[in-house]
Amino acid sequence: MAIVIELQPNQQRLLEVEAQKRDLTLEQYASRILSGECPPPHELQALESVLPHAFTTGADIVAYWKEKGLIGTLFQDTEEDSLVIARRLRENAERRGWRQP
Repeated sequence: MAIVIELQPNQQRLLEVEAQKRDLTLEQYASRILSGECPPPHELQALESVLPHAFTTGADIVAYWKEKGLIGTLFQDTEEDSLVIARRLRENAERRGWRQP
């Protein structure tokens, strides 16, 4: 089945760029977007604004978040064992709503 869609020039350029990144034709990329195999470009742009780097491995992502100070900062200044910390957090959570009569 063939469908003709009129796009704004900037929309067409965006689709063409994203299709080229995936080694697809514009038609193949549009078909994959419609079938749910690829996210639409606006979702990709939203992700790129949050994660501006092109990550290729999980190690790249971990390195990025460490660089931003979001990994390894919670208990790095303590000598306590992680099991002791987890136990204390759980006990505090269990007593959170408890009131002595």
